[in-house]
Amino acid sequence: MNKHEEVRGSVSEFYANAVTAASEGQGPCCSPDPKGAVAKLAGYTADELAALPSEAVVSSFGCGNPLAFSEVAPGDVVLDLGSGAGIDVLKLDRSGAGDISSLTEISDHLGR
Repeated sequence: MNKHEEVRGSVSEFYANAVTAASEGQGPCCSPDPKGAVAKLAGYTADELAALPSEAVVSSFGCGNPLAFSEVAPGDVVLDLGSGAGIDVLKLDRSGAGDISSLTEISDHLGR
């Protein structure tokens, strides 16, 4: 296994463990923060988060809210790379804007 594969495997394992912990009611990553704290820190409003499935919110470990500054319009094509729990994809789908595709490497996100 080369260094790239080692790092990729470590990152995948870290996020898979974080998703499992969140689904079991533990705080995100390695802290006792309340459920959904990471998504709130990333810039999502309470109303945006309330409109999403709670399991997607607690399993979200993103670092920003790209839809807050994008101008996705009907007919636009959107590819969400590293979509994780998919809260941006869910928001876009519910808004009716764009043609959405999602790509995540962490298979644990897919079953949630």
